[in-house]
Amino acid sequence: MKFSKAYTVYPIELLSIKKEKDQVYTFEYSMPEGVTWSEGAHTHLALDRFDDEMGWWQKVNVRHFTIMSMPDENRVKITTRIKENCSDFKKVMKDSKPGDRYFLFKIGSRLTLKRDGQGITIITQGVGQATARPMVYEINRNAQGIEDVYVINIDSSLPNLFEDEWIDTKTRNKGFAYTFVKNREDFYKGLEARTSYLKGQGYYYIIGSDEFIIDVYRYLEDNGVEESSIILDKKPEFYEDLKREEMAAQV
Repeated sequence: MKFSKAYTVYPIELLSIKKEKDQVYTFEYSMPEGVTWSEGAHTHLALDRFDDEMGWWQKVNVRHFTIMSMPDENRVKITTRIKENCSDFKKVMKDSKPGDRYFLFKIGSRLTLKRDGQGITIITQGVGQATARPMVYEINRNAQGIEDVYVINIDSSLPNLFEDEWIDTKTRNKGFAYTFVKNREDFYKGLEARTSYLKGQGYYYIIGSDEFIIDVYRYLEDNGVEESSIILDKKPEFYEDLKREEMAAQV
């Protein structure tokens, strides 16, 4: 197999598939040697099926995912939703067997925890908990430089993802709190209480669909949170589009 890209591509092996709840699965892969990442990391996962004539970079065979685990767990874990009417890529994932080969490349993170003594709020939607999970894992291991942490997740389906770990973190860390809500009304009540408590201070990490991120981003700005305190798992262009839309709305 030849790879033309300049970055390193790591072959990994599927170890197991766990069904977390209806339509949500966690895929556990082997750990590539010498690879590391920080909390909130994202990566590209590729199927082991490439066309040599077209080159290996075929978007139909590649997807962008959050890494749900941390390096010291010695596994690459990815949690994702797979609906009945899913893409061909996710169908291949779901039908995979232990020992099947995949490829991993381009790991990065835009959600590294801020540790300058302020409060942190992690706002997630549905399976976005998979992105929050390694952040909470790191807080559980080391809360230095973090005043307190509040995680709020909106998801209409049960069970709540990773709730056992949230409970364990709350037991270990008195400055940690979490809320699971089922509807927008309760979600914004919880968010209103948090922004009121922080009085415009702290950092807000938003994880979810584009529509969800935009709605929450605008809600926070309307409630006195500075743009620099709102952190998204998005490229800079996403922020620029948001600002352009805001400026257009003011005209």
